[in-house]
Amino acid sequence: MCDVYLSPRSLDDDTPDHVDRIRSLTELRITCRIIHSVSLPDVSNLLSLFGVVERLHLCGFPAIHPGYDRYRYDKSTIRGLEPKCIIVNDPACYGPLLLKLCTSPAISYVDSFVVSVGASQPNWDEVAHLVEAAGEGLKHLTCVHMLQCITCDDIGIGHCPNLETITFQFFVHDDQWFFPNYKRWECIFRFLSSLAATYRNWPNLHTIIFSISTRDILLHYRPSTRDQPWLRAVEGVILQLAHSRLLSPRMIRDQEYLRDRWGNTAKLQLKIVPHCKIGHPISRFEECEEVMGQSYQWPPDITESQLETLTLLATTYALSHGLVYLPVAEVQPSAPTSTIHAPLSLFPSPIPRKQFEKAKNLQSLYNVLYSRVATDIDFLDRVMGEEQGVGQVDEFTGSLWKQWKRLRDREAGIVQPLQLGLFRSDYMLHAPEGADSAILKQVEFNTISSSFGTLSQQCAQMHKYLFSSTKYFGCSPHLTHDNLPQNTTTAGLAKGLAAAHTAYGVSTARILFVVQPNERNVFDQRFLEYELLESHSIHVIRQTFDELAASAQVDPQTHVLKIKLNTSVLSDLSSVEISTVYFRAGYTPNDYTSPSHYDTRGLLESSLAIQCPSIPLQLAGGKKVQEELTKPGVLERFLFGDKYAKTFTPEDLVNIRSTWMEMWSLDSGGDDGVVKARTHAANLVLKPQREGGGNNVYKEAIPPFLDTLPEKERTAWIAMRLITTPKGLGNYLVRAGGGTNGAVKANVISELGLFGWALFGGKDGAVQEKEAGWLVRTKGEDSNEGGVAAGFSVLDSIVLVD
Repeated sequence: MCDVYLSPRSLDDDTPDHVDRIRSLTELRITCRIIHSVSLPDVSNLLSLFGVVERLHLCGFPAIHPGYDRYRYDKSTIRGLEPKCIIVNDPACYGPLLLKLCTSPAISYVDSFVVSVGASQPNWDEVAHLVEAAGEGLKHLTCVHMLQCITCDDIGIGHCPNLETITFQFFVHDDQWFFPNYKRWECIFRFLSSLAATYRNWPNLHTIIFSISTRDILLHYRPSTRDQPWLRAVEGVILQLAHSRLLSPRMIRDQEYLRDRWGNTAKLQLKIVPHCKIGHPISRFEECEEVMGQSYQWPPDITESQLETLTLLATTYALSHGLVYLPVAEVQPSAPTSTIHAPLSLFPSPIPRKQFEKAKNLQSLYNVLYSRVATDIDFLDRVMGEEQGVGQVDEFTGSLWKQWKRLRDREAGIVQPLQLGLFRSDYMLHAPEGADSAILKQVEFNTISSSFGTLSQQCAQMHKYLFSSTKYFGCSPHLTHDNLPQNTTTAGLAKGLAAAHTAYGVSTARILFVVQPNERNVFDQRFLEYELLESHSIHVIRQTFDELAASAQVDPQTHVLKIKLNTSVLSDLSSVEISTVYFRAGYTPNDYTSPSHYDTRGLLESSLAIQCPSIPLQLAGGKKVQEELTKPGVLERFLFGDKYAKTFTPEDLVNIRSTWMEMWSLDSGGDDGVVKARTHAANLVLKPQREGGGNNVYKEAIPPFLDTLPEKERTAWIAMRLITTPKGLGNYLVRAGGGTNGAVKANVISELGLFGWALFGGKDGAVQEKEAGWLVRTKGEDSNEGGVAAGFSVLDSIVLVD
């Protein structure tokens, strides 16, 4: 590094000695110590002494120098100068030198250019000439303390096709820069406008950084930080970027909103990546990690009239397309006379594209994993059984297990080895403090009555309709056709049921839906019924446990399950054979209101009909199994066991484990599990062996609950670390009865569910399985539970973000 200070007097100095040593230098800083009345010294002789300079600093005091045209230099004097990076402090001091560099062939070596304009008014023509001269070689441009209104054309970046990054740094030392005069922000808005119009010319541009550092502002203005005028101006820039039609924020990271509130430096740094769909794929996009809750303002801003329009369109679409419930009634009429729309969101919720694809890819792994768990009798007996496992203290689990054990021990045994699972793996985004990105963590894995598959498809179609009809009023660049994924859950789940029906082998048989009495969510089931008939020519009958107690018959010799039919104008049959039993009831003790209902469940299980799910598959979905799988060696046993025809890779093991939160049983290590739960109660949820929502114990409610929990019942409960969901995400939630003004804006948490099905249990050990669509449920951030049917959530869909 060589420092050279220029002043009027320095012009009379002799040529420096040791020329050979100077030519070997790779970094040169020239500082011009001059005042307004002194013209810039002629530095051509000095520059001619230097060889290859990779990094050139030009530093000067703020000054404006007229009469640059007095200086004319021979181009040959600086041809040896080949800087890769040029840093110019105050281009107003270096006009002649910049012009000289522009005409030098050495400028083609520049890939980084930093211009610091200080407090002067720069001559951007000279800067633009230098940038333009760099041409294709320029990759990085930094403008420090830029106060001037500029556009892309002003600084010549339209001539730089290989430009990768643009950085603007502001160092502010008093409040006057921001308040009351906001006009200086116009330079940013003007730059953004020109960038939006021309950025397609630069296929390699991947990052724009605005870095703002200030101090002392808070000494003058101490109201709420959200009321700071200068902060509103900063937020205005963010909104401009987020809502621009041509610029899409891929990542905004390292945000700090005045953490040190009383006088220390406050910083705001935004990293914005333009949304680029042209040219070759940009690998750097893939390197950008999603920062949910920090990267995206959601929902986008809309006016009151736009909100009313969206609400009206959404609710009428829902009512017109079967996104509906039956209204609340003590007894539903046999033929419905009215409906209400299902609870829904006005906007789809943002999910990182990579995480969505990961969940889809994982579903096949989970399909196979739980198929293997359901066929491991010893494992289920140990973990869920009445003699050794949870069934000892959980009456519901024990009653189901006893029915299964009775059938296993009878002479005929289990007559139908095939089992069908219609699964749903539920996830939330996990974004703990300090994490660079949000990742999916599994909430639970459902093996029985995984509902809302068909209504979730209708909700996704509703959001597509809102986009098609209104384009969401252009309120967000994320809301595009390509970012609203297709959802084909209805067809996917029906294919699973049809596969079981086909495997049963009797085409005239029917599929039995076991349902709850007074079911309000009947239309979610009916869509599946219609798909089976229209696409697979399979008929469905619906029965409750009470009805099955009188109508179900199993032939003692053939074990064929038949259902007696009431007299019907649609059929002259007195009974029908059942190929598959699909349970939309039976997942909660409330469905077994008498001991005879457990006997009815056992009767169905004793038949040749394929169960969806079987009792062991239902037990495999218990929370205790979920916790057991996290123990060392257990997952490996199911993925890599010698008895399985298909084995998995170590990468599969890592991918599955990456979705799990820490879990442990309350009976682990004597009192250790309870002590640990008390210690970490603020970050925990306690879960029993129940489905359907409304059963868990959260945070501050845990210690008093543990005070009353009998020691023998601890084994029925597991403790799980709470998922830290991203902050700052909201949505408009619409429930029936609100009318066109019924949308309520709330901070929310979304839960993504991936559906899948698996047909397994044959002698060959093969598992036929598929991923089968998805579901999003969204709830207020203060709601702990997530079930739509339980009244905690609304139906939602996905907008993919990068």
